[in-house]
Formats: sequence, structure tokens, C-alpha cells
Amino acid sequence: MHLLDAWLTLPPGDLLRLLLMPIAAALATFLPGRRIARWAAVLMAVGSLGSAEIGGSWLVRAGWAGLWAGLAWWVGREGADSELHEPKRERFEAWVLGFPLGIGVLLLLLAALSRQVLPDDASRSAQIGVSLLALGMLHLLTRRHIRRAVLAFAFIAFGIEALSAAVRAIDVLQEGSPSGAALAGAFVVFALLIRLTHARESLARAPLVSDAHDLHD
Repeated sequence: MHLLDAWLTLPPGDLLRLLLMPIAAALATFLPGRRIARWAAVLMAVGSLGSAEIGGSWLVRAGWAGLWAGLAWWVGREGADSELHEPKRERFEAWVLGFPLGIGVLLLLLAALSRQVLPDDASRSAQIGVSLLALGMLHLLTRRHIRRAVLAFAFIAFGIEALSAAVRAIDVLQEGSPSGAALAGAFVVFALLIRLTHARESLARAPLVSDAHDLHD
């Protein structure tokens, strides 16, 4: 129960500010459509800009906000709604397989986290981190549009940033990774993913991962 205790001492404004990011990730994961994905990325940009507990310096927070703003434009472009035309059977199969796995990962990480004794601020950062990691994985398994995969990896990357912030909060020797290390890695990964997405959409003309079995050399 001490995981919940870390949130009970927060004023309502701070509570909403920190929960904004898991809520945005959940919206993008459970609701289809490029407009939902775009607004989820916008909410992530706002949340990351105002989360000094996670992002650290204003420069790192501005970098994350800029990255999320770019992703909001990317996932909201024309063509990203083709996931809405995915056959219902394939969509159902993705959720049957992906939902238990994503929830199982979330519960496993929270169970491991509950065994740790952390300060309230570190506990909140860690809980946000594991939530974004699990939601990013669930998003990747269920929203199989190649452009939405970039958004899923962004949730995972920011989850790693949040977990790193929790580690830095209890790292007395300051020997861990510096603030913004996950951001630097995310820019490299996203550049490769966006290039892959462009190639898949322009050459294969099959933006849904479920269409991969229809492609032939």
C-alpha cells in the first residue's frame, strides 16, 4: 500500500500534472485513430515540460517536449487512420494476445517496485516509469500501424527516463546515468524508426504490421 501512500500527500494540481502522462499513454493505447494519437502526444509534451521531478533540467524537459511535439505532427498526418480499417478479427486477436501480456508486465513491475523502500518522489517517478513501459508495450502489441509504433517506443523511452529519475533520487554516489541520457538515445532510435516507417509506407504500401504476411520478395 505504500505505493499509493506516495500519491496521497500530493495537492490535486500536482497529482493531475504527474498523472497526465500515464493518462495520455492509456488514451493512445486503448482508443484508435490518429487524432487520439496526436492529442496523446500533445498531452505528453505538456506533461514532460512540467515534470521537473522526471526530466530534471529545463533543457532536458524542453527536449522531451520538442520530441513529443514532433511526434504529434508525425502520427497525426494523413494515412495514419488506416488502422481503423483493420479487419475486426485481426484487431480482436491482437487484443486477446497483447492485453494479458501488457497487464501482466505492469503487475509484475509494480510487484517488484512494492518491495522497494523509496522516498515518495522516487516512488512516484518509478510508478510513472513502469506504467509507461507497460502501456508502451501494450500499445506496440495492439496498435499495429507502423507509424503508431513510433509513439509506442516513445512511451517506453520516457518510461526509462522516469525510472532513471527514480534511481538518481536515491543514488548517493551519483554514479548512474545523467539526466537526458534516455532522451539522447530516443532521438537516435526515432530517426531510424521514422526512416523505416517512410520506407514501409512508400515502398511496401502496407502500413499495418498485420499486412506483413501479404508481402513477397
